[in-house]
Amino acid sequence: MAGAVLNALNIRLDAPTIAFMLGPWRGEAATDRPEFSATIAAALALMTGPKPVVIDIDDPLCDSAT
Repeated sequence: MAGAVLNALNIRLDAPTIAFMLGPWRGEAATDRPEFSATIAAALALMTGPKPVVIDIDDPLCDSAT
């Protein structure tokens, strides 16, 4: 409903690979789970171009949520 394209990234990838995939994406926003925040932060630090806004989704009903 937001008119956006969903580009799912495999969180098992390392930060350099995620940064490479986000580089040409030109997305404005990305969501992640709090337990993956460190990997996403490292990927964003490696990016040289525009970076998406990252929104952590903290689901209290999920066992792995922090």
